[in-house]
Amino acid sequence: YKTLDVEGEQNAYATLGLPSTATEVEVKQAFRKLALKYHPDKQPPDQQEEAQRRFVEINRAHETLSKIFERKSRRESR
Repeated sequence: YKTLDVEGEQNAYATLGLPSTATEVEVKQAFRKLALKYHPDKQPPDQQEEAQRRFVEINRAHETLSKIFERKSRRESR
């Protein structure tokens, strides 16, 4: 029985190409690497639209996982 992935955590890890056991540091490194790779300003004009879509996905995934890590650290510090 698998718990409901309300926050899209598993999808966020997949978007960044990471296993669900990745650390906060690994998430940050993957985000930076992919954000540079898919930044729309670094793409040829005919690929900018797709790069923009991918760039937004990468940012959302990073934001989702960052919030999860932040909540976990707050819970552990209580």
